[in-house]
Amino acid sequence: MGEIIFSVILIIIGIGMYVSSYSFPVSIIDKSGGAALFPRIIIIGLSILLIIRIIVILKNPEEKEKAFGFLEMFKGRRLAFYILFIGYSLSMTTLGFFLSSSIFLAIAIPFLYKLQYGKAIGVKRGSITILISTTSVYVLYFVFTNYFNVMLPSGIFNI
Repeated sequence: MGEIIFSVILIIIGIGMYVSSYSFPVSIIDKSGGAALFPRIIIIGLSILLIIRIIVILKNPEEKEKAFGFLEMFKGRRLAFYILFIGYSLSMTTLGFFLSSSIFLAIAIPFLYKLQYGKAIGVKRGSITILISTTSVYVLYFVFTNYFNVMLPSGIFNI
């Protein structure tokens, strides 16, 4: 029952976000739907998937009996990754996209590697991975800012 309540709460929040997307400004020359189009698609898709999950729970007696472990999402390695991701999100405006993404990947990839394989990543493999991920972040930043004209945060170092 807890998962159904949680899903309904998410649907209600989604409806509120969908309604608030109508306040997004739309350019006169933009006929694509503006900045609100993609969030609306995501909210509709998420709501549909939540409704399907609710139906599955209601139709299956085994699913009804399962305990909903909401707090399990906030323990151990999941909590560590959430904290890492929140730190990444908060540092984006200060450090900028390039630095914050590079630092995030330099921490997240070895962390996930250790979880996957049960041992720390080697120095050589770790160095190569960090070099490749940093280069990839730079390429993404370059392409999005120069070819797609997307404004990404440059941060205090203006990188």
